[in-house]
Amino acid sequence: MLADRISKLRFLVDTGADVSVLPKYYAPKADSSNELLLLAANGTKISTFGRKRLTLDLNLRRTFTWPFIIANVNQPIIGVDFLKHFNLLVNVKSGCLIDGITKLTTQGKYTNTDSLTSGISILLGDSEFYGILSQFPELTNPSQPTRNNKPNKVHHFIETTGQPLFSRPRRLSPELLKIARQEFEFLMSQGIVRPSSSPWTSPLHMVKKSNGEWRPCGDYRRLNAITIPDTYLVPHIQDCTQFFFNKTIFSTLDLMRAYHQIPVNPADIPKTAISIPFGLFEYVFMPFGLRNASQTFQRY
Repeated sequence: MLADRISKLRFLVDTGADVSVLPKYYAPKADSSNELLLLAANGTKISTFGRKRLTLDLNLRRTFTWPFIIANVNQPIIGVDFLKHFNLLVNVKSGCLIDGITKLTTQGKYTNTDSLTSGISILLGDSEFYGILSQFPELTNPSQPTRNNKPNKVHHFIETTGQPLFSRPRRLSPELLKIARQEFEFLMSQGIVRPSSSPWTSPLHMVKKSNGEWRPCGDYRRLNAITIPDTYLVPHIQDCTQFFFNKTIFSTLDLMRAYHQIPVNPADIPKTAISIPFGLFEYVFMPFGLRNASQTFQRY
């Protein structure tokens, strides 16, 4: 058991849990999500209620920002996904957590847990698909988006006319400022954004998603106004639905951070810079809100 110095929560470090979770009181009004169903060690199904990104301070001289799954559990749990991503090692004999990067340690306490709060998994061992899906855990673990490291032929280009545009940062409420800071720390850890010194700046705009979470976007209206349009054809929805005729079985695929899979042309990265009260950041991968983004995604 480890204590977080920011939230004051005590986290169970469970090397038998595939994912990191938070109790449902973090989303008391949320309905059960059909997106993901977790399983306890004894096979009991655990309902989930979306995700919440937290920044933890585990007394290791660095912070850890992570999207926790909100689930019907009794206590917060740090799972293998968190430990693997941040290169943290569990010393069972000494009851401590070792930072594999800095070699610093933080002491924890042993605790007894029941079968409903430990050994959380995504796949059921007796499932007919367990063998093949267990070989590709990055496909079934929703906590950590993976990036395709293969060379990408598609890049997003921002062809503009005129001089660089500058916009002052907009003030945010303390709550939104905290959310924006956590989100950009996470985006930096994923390599999606980086600090910038660009002469181009657009203000930050916070958009509330249907699940209650906030998505930071750039208000690129001034940039879009001087961007040369891309006339690449985007299919009409009726041209797509006509293929459903006479079909009886349907599957859906929801891409996670779909736009962030497409790199921005290196010369155009400075044009994506966003001015925030705590810094200036630019997108290495395509952000939301840019003109011609849908055309680039269609090519992708």
